[in-house]
Amino acid sequence: MGLSASFRLLFASGFLLHKACAQLSISILRQLSDSILLDFDVAAYGEFVEGAMQDLTEAGTIQRLEDIGVDTEAWSDAAQDFVNATK
Repeated sequence: MGLSASFRLLFASGFLLHKACAQLSISILRQLSDSILLDFDVAAYGEFVEGAMQDLTEAGTIQRLEDIGVDTEAWSDAAQDFVNATK
């Protein structure tokens, strides 16, 4: 299975896999940020996500995904919403 076929397979399911991953990540982040034993800096993680999205854009990865028919708008919007919420 080629790379573009793999992306289509992942995204063809109505983003259910991504929704599950996002929900799991949110749960883990919430537990880490509420922990008194672990010092988890949510704002720093937001800066990391912002930098990662910028890197993906500058490297042309987002454009390549869109070129093969992957809609990245919801993913990009969710990342930006998270970044905004951590500031």
